[in-house]
Amino acid sequence: MDSLRKLIVEIQDERETVQLWSHDIDGVSEYELVINGVFIMATYNALSSELLVRIPVIQSSKPDLKILIGGLGLGFSVKEACLSDSVRAIHVVELSKHIIDINRSALRALNGKYLEDRRVRVIHDDFVHYIEHTEIQYDIICMDIDNGPMLLVKESNGEAYQPDFFRKIRRVLNSDGVYVIWSCNRDDALLGDLKRVFLDCRVNDIFEQHQGKDIPYYLYVSSGE
Repeated sequence: MDSLRKLIVEIQDERETVQLWSHDIDGVSEYELVINGVFIMATYNALSSELLVRIPVIQSSKPDLKILIGGLGLGFSVKEACLSDSVRAIHVVELSKHIIDINRSALRALNGKYLEDRRVRVIHDDFVHYIEHTEIQYDIICMDIDNGPMLLVKESNGEAYQPDFFRKIRRVLNSDGVYVIWSCNRDDALLGDLKRVFLDCRVNDIFEQHQGKDIPYYLYVSSGE
C-alpha cells in the first residue's frame, strides 16, 4: 500500500522548478524527480537507465572505454558506468545545475556518491551545445535528455533527435563506437533517421514492473559508419 508522498527538495529559478519527492511503497522509499510539474523519472523505473550504459559496454567488449552520458537524472546511468571495470572515463553532461546539486546532496547516498569517482567528470552544459563544440572522442555515447521525440518535455530538445545531430554524434564517436538513445516510445521515424547515419540500428524493448504493471521503455542502439 502507498503511503504519503512527501516533497523532499524544491529548487526554483526563473527557468525551472526542480522537485524531488519521496514516496514509500510497501515499506520501500522511492524517489521521483519532477521538473516544471512534469514527471521525469523515479527510482522504481531505473532499470532502463542502467541498461542504457550496460548494453553498449557489453557490445563494445573492450577495455579502457570512454563514455559520454547526456542527462544525469537520478544518477543510475552514472552508477552503472562506475561499476564497470572496462570504463576508464565517464563524462556526464547535464543542463540543470539543480539536478547536479540534488544528486550531490539529497541523493548522495543513492547514486550521488558516484559523482566523486575519479573517472567521473560532470559538465554543466546543454548536450547539443556540448556535442557541437567538443573535440573529445568517445567509445560510447548515451543520451537520455528527454522522454524522446514523441513526448518532449522541452521543445528545443527536438533538435537532438534529428539526422543532422546524429551526424554530429558520429563526428565525436570512435569508428567502432556505440550510440544509445533512451525513449519512452517506440518510434519508427526515429529508427529510420538513425539508419540514415549509422550502419547498424536496433531497438531494445525494456519492460519494468511497477505496482503490478509492465511499463515499456525503449533503447535505440546504433553503431557503424
